[in-house]
Formats: sequence, C-alpha cells, structure tokens
Amino acid sequence: MFRDSTFIESKFQLEIQINEVAESKAETERIERKLEAEKERHKTMVLFLINERKQMLLKMHELRVKSESHAFRFGFVATAVVYDLGELDKQQLD
Repeated sequence: MFRDSTFIESKFQLEIQINEVAESKAETERIERKLEAEKERHKTMVLFLINERKQMLLKMHELRVKSESHAFRFGFVATAVVYDLGELDKQQLD
C-alpha cells in the first residue's frame, strides 16, 4: 500500500515535470519566433536605409554635376564679360 502511494506520488511529480518542460519548450519556441520576426524587421529597416542613402548619394551626384556644368558655363560667360570690359577699357584709353 505504501509503495503504491509512493509510486502514484512519483508518477504525479513526473507528470508535473513533463508539463513544466512542455511549457518551457513552448515559451522558448514563442520567444525564438519573436526574435526571428525582430531580426526580419531589423533587416528590412537596414535595407530601406541603405536604399535611401543610395538615392541621396545619386541625387547629390546629379546636383554636383549640374552645378559644375552651370559653373563651367558661367565661367565662360564671366570670362567673356571680363575680356569685353578689358577691350572697352583699351578702346577708351586709345
């Protein structure tokens, strides 16, 4: 009789431990899924930011090329104006 109650108690404790292990495994799996989702979210954000940076760099390059082109053209115009003014000064001196 005593052995039967000890056996039943041991069996009950074993079932409790099995349930605790199952709950722990379920919790671990839930946390792992959450971590994986967070990793994907982070990856998506990084890729978005990399793409945004790429777009900004391309736009900056376009603006720099456009600015240099305007400066180059303006340089010719300014040089021509200065040259013409110099010619006017020479003519006035003569």
